[in-house]
Amino acid sequence: MDSERRHHLMQNDLAHWIIAQYEDWIQPNSRLLSTAGILIFALLLVFLYSSRALESSKAASWRQYFAAIRSPNAESELEAIALAYSGRPVGEQARLSLARQLLAEGISQMFIDKGEAEKKIEKALQQLQQLQATAKTPDVLMQAGFGTGQVYETFAAVRTGKNDLAEAENAYKALADKYPNEFWGKRAKEQLTLVSRPSTKRFFELAAAKVLEKPKADDFKVDDNLKSETFDKGPTDFDPGKALDALANPEENAPKPAAEPPKEEKK
Repeated sequence: MDSERRHHLMQNDLAHWIIAQYEDWIQPNSRLLSTAGILIFALLLVFLYSSRALESSKAASWRQYFAAIRSPNAESELEAIALAYSGRPVGEQARLSLARQLLAEGISQMFIDKGEAEKKIEKALQQLQQLQATAKTPDVLMQAGFGTGQVYETFAAVRTGKNDLAEAENAYKALADKYPNEFWGKRAKEQLTLVSRPSTKRFFELAAAKVLEKPKADDFKVDDNLKSETFDKGPTDFDPGKALDALANPEENAPKPAAEPPKEEKK
């Protein structure tokens, strides 16, 4: 019974304290509290609206990025996205994809037009250096470091008189030392081992020294004086059936050695 009475008295004391607080402070400041409550509610609405607008903006920017990758004008569109969303993940990813595309185009031109290849590779390097200076996403930074090594490797096969392979080794080593347990750090370590081999260096030296001549339009012309019959008839001494039989039974159809002349008997 005493316990119940004490509990009842405590409830009464709490009620008296709340009433006292209401009379002493809450009631005189009721207008201020109402204004504060409305302000807090308005701020909450603004926060929710801003968050929703930000998420919608993010989704729209990523849709632009994926559309740009598939676009015939991917280079210009990716560059526009990288500038428009600079400092944001989608902008960093667009710049990284742009660098990869430029490097791929440079590689495709290596044995066709070295001058054009060098221009593309130089542009790729500029994009990667921009990323390394400004990117905040760790994975993008690692990929930019690895891409820098790839760029200098490709340079080594395109031009002479530069220390490109040493630059590639430095890029791979820096990445492997900084991120030894990450995927890109491990790949950089493997690539560093490959690039450091004497045989690899010799290959790049030969590739860079090879002089290429840009194909001319005349190289693809066909002599009009050639008669079409020459191409229509084809070889006249070729029998497809015999050729297939020879492939199916190589031992049977192998050329037989010439018979030796009979030996003369000794008298």
